[in-house]
Amino acid sequence: MAVPKGKVSKARRDKRRSSHWKLAAPGLVKCPKCGADVVKGKFGWYCKGKCGMNIAKVYGISLSDAQIKGLLDGKSTSYTSKGKKTIVCPEIVENPYNGKMYYQWKTERGK
Repeated sequence: MAVPKGKVSKARRDKRRSSHWKLAAPGLVKCPKCGADVVKGKFGWYCKGKCGMNIAKVYGISLSDAQIKGLLDGKSTSYTSKGKKTIVCPEIVENPYNGKMYYQWKTERGK
């Protein structure tokens, strides 16, 4: 007659299963400035290569995750503020200010 093995706790069972059922890494995108991976942090998207590139807001407007991923993939996106449409292009423009170099997305005014 078969005798069952000892009781396996839920924690031990889940620990064993975790190595087989890992989720795939989210679609990582590359930094347009240095080529390192760009990930989402607590205060917005930033470059893991420590090049200084981060995306929290574009001219005071928070973009959605889909819009930011599109920008980093090379697609332009748009937003509407105060009745005016602004198109954000996937090009980086250098902006020297107070002796420090800032990087911004190129924008165009729509109709």
